[in-house]
Amino acid sequence: MKITRRQLRRIIRESFEWTPGMKDKWAQMMDDERRNVELAHGVGLMNPDVVYDELNRLNVADPEDRTYLESILQAIVEYENWPAASYEIISGLEGLVDRDGSVPQRWTLELQDMLHDVDSEDDLTGVVAVWIARHWKVSATGRIMGKK
Repeated sequence: MKITRRQLRRIIRESFEWTPGMKDKWAQMMDDERRNVELAHGVGLMNPDVVYDELNRLNVADPEDRTYLESILQAIVEYENWPAASYEIISGLEGLVDRDGSVPQRWTLELQDMLHDVDSEDDLTGVVAVWIARHWKVSATGRIMGKK
C-alpha cells in the first residue's frame, strides 16, 4: 500500500501535539527545502523562450493573419500604443496565464510602463518574462502555476 504525502502529513499531525516552537521549526525547514528546490531547478524565473513560443502563435482574431508577436511589436514600435500591446500580450499568453483571464489592472499598467523600453523581439520576451515572474509562480519548465 502506498502512502501519499498528504496522508503522511495527517498521520504525523495526529501522532503528537504541536507546540508553537515546533510549528515554527517545521515551517522554517519546509521554507529552506522549497528554496533549495527553486535554486536547483530554476523555479521562479520565467524562460523567455517559453514566452516567445506562446507569443509567436498565430492570432486567429487578427484579420491580417499575423502572430501575436507581430501585432505587439507593431503596436509598440510603430504606434506607441501601450494599452493595445499589453492587451495583445495578455491575449497571447492565455495558454500560460490564469484560465479565467483576470489580470489585475495594476499589473496591466505595470506591463505598459515596462514596454516603453522595448525595441525588438528579444527585448519584448525579456520584459514579459520578468513581468510574469513578478506576479505568478513559475514551474521549472516555464509554466505558470498560479498567482503569487
